Amino acid sequence: MAEVNNQQAEEAAAIKAAHPGRCRVMTYVGRFSHVITVQPMNMDATIKFQLEASYPSKVPTVTVRSEAVTDDDKIELQQHLTEEAEASLNTPMIQTLVDKATDWLKSNGMRSGKPGRSSDVNSASRHRGKKGKGKKKIADEVVVEKLVSMKTADDVIKRIMWDGSLQSDDFLVGYWDRFRGIMEKYFSAFSWEDIASVDYTVLAIPKHRIQYFKYKTEIVWDKGSRLDNVFGSTGGKLTITDVIERYERNRQNQAQVEDHDEDKDVDEDEDSDSDDGITVTIGGISNGASTQRPTSDTNHYVAGGNKENDWHDDDKFNPFWKDKLRPNYFIAVRVTDHEVMENLESVQDYILKNEPRYSSCCIPGGALHITLCTLGLDTPEQVSNAVRALKTMKSDLAASAPKEPLKLVGVANFFNRVVYAKVQCSETFIPFVDHIKLCMNEAGVDIRDGYEFIPHMTIMKTTRPVSRVMGTKEVSPFLYEGFADMTFGTQAIDGIHLCSMETQRRDDGFYISPCHIDFTQSE
Repeated sequence: MAEVNNQQAEEAAAIKAAHPGRCRVMTYVGRFSHVITVQPMNMDATIKFQLEASYPSKVPTVTVRSEAVTDDDKIELQQHLTEEAEASLNTPMIQTLVDKATDWLKSNGMRSGKPGRSSDVNSASRHRGKKGKGKKKIADEVVVEKLVSMKTADDVIKRIMWDGSLQSDDFLVGYWDRFRGIMEKYFSAFSWEDIASVDYTVLAIPKHRIQYFKYKTEIVWDKGSRLDNVFGSTGGKLTITDVIERYERNRQNQAQVEDHDEDKDVDEDEDSDSDDGITVTIGGISNGASTQRPTSDTNHYVAGGNKENDWHDDDKFNPFWKDKLRPNYFIAVRVTDHEVMENLESVQDYILKNEPRYSSCCIPGGALHITLCTLGLDTPEQVSNAVRALKTMKSDLAASAPKEPLKLVGVANFFNRVVYAKVQCSETFIPFVDHIKLCMNEAGVDIRDGYEFIPHMTIMKTTRPVSRVMGTKEVSPFLYEGFADMTFGTQAIDGIHLCSMETQRRDDGFYISPCHIDFTQSE
């Protein structure tokens, strides 16, 4: 039996290596010796394989989870994989089953993480195919003949970039993220150079992963439904000029209501913890490199953004972005190392000595943390579900947590508005963060990271009230550039906290935390 379990462990390790950041392995869960959960690449679905000790002489229990397919389709796929497993008894089969699941999902029309966004042509072909193979070929040929050429995502990008009548800040990009399904980001957050030519500090995306473009609230180009209201290439009557004119007419009709909302909301929530407006991507080992500055000074609120950055040059809050997919909880490593805290105080003391008006912008020592991901927990039930999920995965997270401490070396900034200590981490840290997200996603927890992850510890960040008094939104580099190479110390990853972004704090100064997972304590 030990030899069988060793074979299972080797197969599980191979599967995890083949699907970095998209595979979770748990051992000895109830009657199962291994539980392997895999999210196929570019698929909004997770496949769980529960292996008993007698595997591979006994087929695994297969469970499919996805919001992008119907319950009947999930059952059909589970049955399909079970049949494939029965044909592969006594041989390692999990990778084969993952490949079969991916092929099945593709052949049945899945191409995005958004329910109901499958291609109309694929969906129609799929249902025709169930009526008989002979009819399917004829029907498909008729559909193909009627399709007209559609402008590509690259055409839309070039139009937004080079058309002087369009403001790139008004557009969002909906794209496929391998962990979270469909995500939206501000068009100007991306670098639209050749993806092979940019470095890892720049947010770039392969164009084939773009699913749609929005002008503010309205989708104007959608790959799945073949909608093109940018050029009108698919026969529609609207172009982007028509869309903008209609939107502005409607906006003028609501101007009085929006002015009221601005006065009401402009000074709310100055202490949010939503990744400080980061727009960078890293891969592998982080060296804490600073971000690339945005192409515009207009920071509309995007998913995972921060209200204290939701301003225009006229300092008016834009109600369009109010509470749009805004995170309200986050998971973090609390910074408790005394050396780190003392060195942080020395930096803050220097800043305040030269500019005391930033006193309310400095992060208190008791609240220091390194954010791992941000969440949307909008009801007490959702908070309870997140707590339950973290407690359930405690042993798994403790085993996968990096043993090497995080190193905090040097000071940098995000957009000259957030000053932070750079975090250097081992190659196991990013997979650990990805693992947390995968587990939470599987538990149904809404991950609302609006920007790609870069580890950092915030030292200070500007707020709107202080910036009004200062007459500028930017922190002078003079206040922190002398600490560019400073060594703060190290912080062990001895646990994680689920924290609320509310302004209320605990008696020790840390965020209200409904759950703390301590890796140093056994069950």
